Amino acid sequence: MKFIHASDFHLCSCFRTSSLPAQTAAEHRDQLWRTFGSIIETCRVQQVDLLLISGDLYEHEYAKISDVKRIADAFESIPKTKIFISCGNHDPLYEQSYYRILQFPNNVFIFPPEMTSFEIPELNCIIHGFSWNRSRYENVPFEWPKTDPGKTNILMLHCDVLNQSFYLPTDPSVLAKLPFQYIALGHIHKSMQVKNHIFYSGSPEPLDFGEEGKHGYFIGELTKERLTVKFIRSAKRSFLSIRLPLNGSMNNNDIKDAVRNACADCPEQNIYRVSFEGSLSPLVDLPELMKELQSEYYCLLWEDHSSADYDLSALYEQNQNNLIGKYIELLSSQTSDDPIAEKAIRYGLSALLEQNGGRA
Repeated sequence: MKFIHASDFHLCSCFRTSSLPAQTAAEHRDQLWRTFGSIIETCRVQQVDLLLISGDLYEHEYAKISDVKRIADAFESIPKTKIFISCGNHDPLYEQSYYRILQFPNNVFIFPPEMTSFEIPELNCIIHGFSWNRSRYENVPFEWPKTDPGKTNILMLHCDVLNQSFYLPTDPSVLAKLPFQYIALGHIHKSMQVKNHIFYSGSPEPLDFGEEGKHGYFIGELTKERLTVKFIRSAKRSFLSIRLPLNGSMNNNDIKDAVRNACADCPEQNIYRVSFEGSLSPLVDLPELMKELQSEYYCLLWEDHSSADYDLSALYEQNQNNLIGKYIELLSSQTSDDPIAEKAIRYGLSALLEQNGGRA
């Protein structure tokens, strides 16, 4: 039988706590839906027998009933694929869950909040799984299910095998000893093979800068005796963090070239965050420079962690009786080691020194 293992779509994510501009956040939210749709289409075209969704299909906090109806309609469009959902901590099976309120098509099986087994006679297969109905689990709240040695057995679980967390921490060595031919995990957004037959599919699209690397899902063929699995990359774009060291001798053009070289991988679709480090000349207006560069990228964010490439005390001594000295005196009197104030001094000095022809 052919199956797809996917999880952590997080449809309806709002990205409110992210640093993304509103327009970029809205476009990436739409991209989550498009990627979900492409997986549904793959099920149809490749005549996939099973679609295994191991939790966090949508964001319960932000979803509307029309959003989940859209999901149900997509499932209805692939009636030959049997869809199994093991709800996670972001789409738990609460009493008010849309999973309970809406009528899902007959090809969709949603696990209850206890370990349950669904048998599929035509595939000689049993799917075992569990759905969350609360936001945290400190321990495994069920007994491991009994398997039928004459059938193919699959386990679905939204859990954490990497950390001792509040998100159903599960010992991977225990899982490895269980008699399942495939274990489809969700919760960790990084695609990985935990053990020979234990996989995290990861999120089909990255959701923030903490999710760099490849994103997609697994498609495989499975019998009781044999498992073949292939990773399919589905992500439209990547979140890329760049650390860019500066030195005081770099001018505007030097810094622009450094940014362009560091952010050369698909600038028209990827989301970049550049972190400037090292020392920066007071003659460089970094905010204005980055404003000019942003038009060349789909999304270019930046953070300034550099330090000023000048001796502020010496500069003050040389300019006590002019506007530059008064400016340093005013801001220095308000704070001492505040990095925000230090940047304010630097950017102000950049403008003043530029007006002064770059001369102290």
